[in-house]
Amino acid sequence: MKIKKTEYYKSRISVWGRVYGTILLMVACISAKLTYSQTIPANFFGINYWMPNEYLATPGSPNGFVNYTPLQTQIRDMGAGFYRIGGNGYDETGYSIGTNAATNDYIAAIAAVKSINASAKFLIQVPFEAGIADTNLMSAHKARILVNNIKLFYTSDLFYYAIGNEWDMYVDPANPVSPYKYTSAAIASYIKAYAIQMKSADPGIRIVAPAVAFFAATDKNGNSILSRLIGGTDDITMKITGSGNVSLDNIKYYIDVVDYHTYAGGSSGNMSGINSGNYATYRAASIAYPNGGFATELSTSTGKLQYLLTQANTVIHTRSGTDALTYGITEMNIDWKNPPLTGSGSPELENTPEGLGPRSFFAGQYWLDMFSSILKNGTNTSNNKVEFVTPWSPHEHGGDGLSTSTGSDLGMTKGTASSTQAPTPLPTYWSYQMIATNFEGTYLPNLYASGTNYKAFAYKNTSAAVPEIGVIIMNQDEQSPRGSDNTLSTLEINFNNSAPGSGDLRFQFNGSVPSVGQYSCNITKETTMFLAFRISDGALLRKEVYTLQDALRTNDTGPEVWVSPTPVPITLQTEFDFHTNQIYQDLVITPASGITEGSTDTKVFKFINTATVNGIFDVPLGATFSIIPTISSCP
Repeated sequence: MKIKKTEYYKSRISVWGRVYGTILLMVACISAKLTYSQTIPANFFGINYWMPNEYLATPGSPNGFVNYTPLQTQIRDMGAGFYRIGGNGYDETGYSIGTNAATNDYIAAIAAVKSINASAKFLIQVPFEAGIADTNLMSAHKARILVNNIKLFYTSDLFYYAIGNEWDMYVDPANPVSPYKYTSAAIASYIKAYAIQMKSADPGIRIVAPAVAFFAATDKNGNSILSRLIGGTDDITMKITGSGNVSLDNIKYYIDVVDYHTYAGGSSGNMSGINSGNYATYRAASIAYPNGGFATELSTSTGKLQYLLTQANTVIHTRSGTDALTYGITEMNIDWKNPPLTGSGSPELENTPEGLGPRSFFAGQYWLDMFSSILKNGTNTSNNKVEFVTPWSPHEHGGDGLSTSTGSDLGMTKGTASSTQAPTPLPTYWSYQMIATNFEGTYLPNLYASGTNYKAFAYKNTSAAVPEIGVIIMNQDEQSPRGSDNTLSTLEINFNNSAPGSGDLRFQFNGSVPSVGQYSCNITKETTMFLAFRISDGALLRKEVYTLQDALRTNDTGPEVWVSPTPVPITLQTEFDFHTNQIYQDLVITPASGITEGSTDTKVFKFINTATVNGIFDVPLGATFSIIPTISSCP
């Protein structure tokens, strides 16, 4: 049965020997569980905390107020456990590097997060841009002071540090001729100088670089920055030498993690020009990108990310174990420039649930597709490891959804945030929560191509208290009319590495779980579904369904969630209440050992909304009772 995450559930049945059980179905919910695993990296599910104290006081700043407790609680509850304290705000104004929260922008941010999420981990971005015009604000030496002050304040934490933000976007004051960029050689020189000072303060930190704005970003001379810096002419992946520090030279490496940003939906991430002539083109490009252009960027092809990492790890240098060079995506969203909020005359062309911008249902599916592509290219023995993904961003510009070039709101929440009020979650929030609060263990890619608009990826978690296998399925076929098209397609999934049958959406996973075998049900267009099964016997444990219709509600409370109830001992006058406001078919009353159905009872009931369903059971006292849907039924 479906239940809502924001509420609770119970069920009612009166018992007296041979009984007539009454089940009243109304609304219910569960609380999410925050868990991580070894194969899906411990810090994988991240987010950006992008606003320093100084930025808050700047006139015209984006006013995201990410330091507020209600918003930080939302971020924790959606499953984020890794925080990048960075972005342009910190790069320009995050130069308060004192010894405590009152005098250090980064300690203040860490404290705000830790007050809500004590186990959070952090990537701290050193504000290189602040020192470009004024070295009194930031320099390699001041970077050392920053690291030292944070180490003294948080003695037991291990931090990641980034040096600067989007090096391809910096204006080099020493270059008077356009383009006013740094050369790759200059970038390498700065990163090495900063790394030496920072690791002198704390040799245990892990340094992340170069955070270019996109994979193919170029330097002043038109050279690929990543190709030059990662094992190339201006290599920054070797061991430190010449520092004069015996704990660093020929022991520690300049950098430990390679990162870049991606805003590649639609027309290279710029959705502001959507119109009736290119909407379909933008949508098709965004559907294809996670497993097309983006997957190619992450691949082992010459010059691509896995190729560069392998060259640096095993061909040019010998980096293995904890010294192996890894990677992360430190900014990610469907676009960097929004479609308009209103005015086009068509919601598909605006920053709405029906559109393609950050507020859209489609953006949530895009995020899930990107997470899957990154895990596919960073969690097995054939690939160098991914460590984290930190999407941009929780809340900015007051949650106003603006589309201006200087104030784009790419937040996953909208509306007011304050010390007493949380903003409103958007589809990207609910989609993030669906994966981050469920996926743990080993990532399983889909092995069966069933169509461009049909996506699925899975996990197998044998370390859970109840070992399980789970999957997220996305139907990206467009509804017509939008928001009221309930056309059903058949869905078939095989978890035992066999080709599925003849469904419209077919998926295959090498999970080696014969007990689950093949699962079949129905799914509507523009729908995302999560399913989790118990490995021992294939029982459905949890189900979440999120649709365009959900996103279009005035109060979008996220996916409908069903959780298998724990069997409860039956005693005299035991009462249970199951609540729902949805339509269910083929609900099965499944008595446990010792409970038998009544002679006139079929065990299968159909009901709508709050209809009452009566069944007859022979129930010995002390037995247990539970309710589950049939394996073939689907909301």
